[in-house]
Amino acid sequence: MFRRIVAVLVLISLLWASGCDRPAPGGETPQPPTPTVVAERPTDTAVPATETPVAATATVAPATDTPAAPTNTPVPPTATAIPPTATLLPPTDTPAPPTATPIPPVQPPAPSRITFQAGHTTATVVGTVRAGGVDAYVLGAMANQLMEVNVTSTTGAAMRMFIFGADGAGLPGAQAGLPHFRGTLPKTQDYLIYVASDGPSTTYNLSIVIPELIAFEPGATSAVVKGSLAAGAGRHYSLRAAQGQLLNLDLSAATNTVRMSIYGADGNVLASGAAAFSSYRDYLPSTQEYVIYLYSEVATQYALNVMIPARVSFAPGATSSSVDGVITSLYGSRQYILGLGQGQTFEVNLLSIASGVQVVVYGVDGTVLQSGMGSFAGYKGTIPITQDYIVSISLNVPSEFTVTFSAK
Repeated sequence: MFRRIVAVLVLISLLWASGCDRPAPGGETPQPPTPTVVAERPTDTAVPATETPVAATATVAPATDTPAAPTNTPVPPTATAIPPTATLLPPTDTPAPPTATPIPPVQPPAPSRITFQAGHTTATVVGTVRAGGVDAYVLGAMANQLMEVNVTSTTGAAMRMFIFGADGAGLPGAQAGLPHFRGTLPKTQDYLIYVASDGPSTTYNLSIVIPELIAFEPGATSAVVKGSLAAGAGRHYSLRAAQGQLLNLDLSAATNTVRMSIYGADGNVLASGAAAFSSYRDYLPSTQEYVIYLYSEVATQYALNVMIPARVSFAPGATSSSVDGVITSLYGSRQYILGLGQGQTFEVNLLSIASGVQVVVYGVDGTVLQSGMGSFAGYKGTIPITQDYIVSISLNVPSEFTVTFSAK
């Protein structure tokens, strides 16, 4: 039955197709209509232009800090010690540093103020920073002061530290997240210290040292600083001096327990302070700030004489040189240094000084050519060994003077 239905459908299809091929009666074979070309509409979707962003480059010129040329008389910064206490005061409204600076990626708290106890040059704070957190501190300091900051974890965790001025500028050398900093401050202002840890919550010690600056009077070559130390306490002093200058330190104390260490701002240690000693004399290796640290296990008083003699030189072919000076205090002194050769006849003469004059001559190795026993307005003698010699001139009353040095 199904086959019959299929056959009928095929037959009808054939008959229909043959009828469609016949021409229409009485007319021409119709032509197919000409196709109309429709213009293609532009699409509304614009293809966005691709633009690869170019990363901005910024060349940072390293800060140049040309050290001062060595001078015969050092001019250290103005002596100012910050009144010191390690007391934490309520948070202040000191502005936070710019957000573009890579401090830890959390909102730091309002800083707690650090001050120093009277007569101290060190303050220590014990704190606890949470995991991923930041602690903030602020302290005031003056331009040209040397500041040292160290943070150490009591649990051995790695600590990070950043320091900014209240003006928002990062302190050079304290932006790498290192746990220690030592450098000269550029401005008198508040400084903010941020402490963070990459590890878990940890307790830490934050230690800050701002040495008392030693200043020489105009034209002076020495200064005396006096103080006292509590048992187990220390005190820091600093001065700026030039490469090649001779630094001479003489310490007198009520007890023979004071240890003295000396180091440069670059970390170079000149004297470790491993044992108590009362004097130091040597040439400085570079132009920079130097720190003198005094420490005693027992309470004591002390006086520290700091001397950097002025260098005297002769003109080419000359055998003598004259220097004008002034001493402004009672029993004041001036020190000079010059190189002399073995066998030379060396002579020192002070002019226009009536009385109360004392001239002391000795080598840097400690050899004394003329001691301070007695009153001498000059010196004449034969040089025993080739080296630098120091001439110290003391007056009983303030006065101007002229001194002549000759070597033949």
